[in-house]
Amino acid sequence: MRKIRKIKIYNNRRLYDFLTCSYTRHKEVRQLVRDGEPLQIVNVRGKDVTLPVMTKMLSTSPDAQRNDPRLLRDVTRLVRRTHG
Repeated sequence: MRKIRKIKIYNNRRLYDFLTCSYTRHKEVRQLVRDGEPLQIVNVRGKDVTLPVMTKMLSTSPDAQRNDPRLLRDVTRLVRRTHG
């Protein structure tokens, strides 16, 4: 089983990936979800905010604007991973 990738989101919406030890972009995190990468997003206090943050990211993505059916698949995968 792969290790869960931890990403911190700051109040200014910047994302820090602990695996690569660098800041990352929302587009790259969306791609991680698409690729099935297990991840957890925490806020500056360490609280798990994966589901609300990813739901917002995915719903405001270009795919959502085009009514792309992959969006539903991505959200479903995310919910299954975060809530068993």
